[in-house]
Amino acid sequence: MSTSQSHSISKDEVLRIAKLAHLDLNADEVAAITQDLSQILDYVKTLREVDVTGVPPMSHVDSAGIVPRLDEEEPSLAHDIALREAPSVDDGGFRVPAFVDEG
Repeated sequence: MSTSQSHSISKDEVLRIAKLAHLDLNADEVAAITQDLSQILDYVKTLREVDVTGVPPMSHVDSAGIVPRLDEEEPSLAHDIALREAPSVDDGGFRVPAFVDEG
């Protein structure tokens, strides 16, 4: 794949996506992500050009030999042991700080 930037995605689009994801990116990060995403999108465009006529779809690369784990009930961790190492406990449960940011 070529190392030249093809502009599959613009810096403005990266900034818009970053804003939606509440990410603060500096100029170097925006440039790097723009280049990386452009290369990914170019690769996807290349994959679309591959002739897959007659190739059956697959759900797994190799599912032979994969044995699912039995779903067996096991005792859980005792309540007092679970809370013993907690940094903060309140009313018999873990106390956690509020983290909702509407910004």
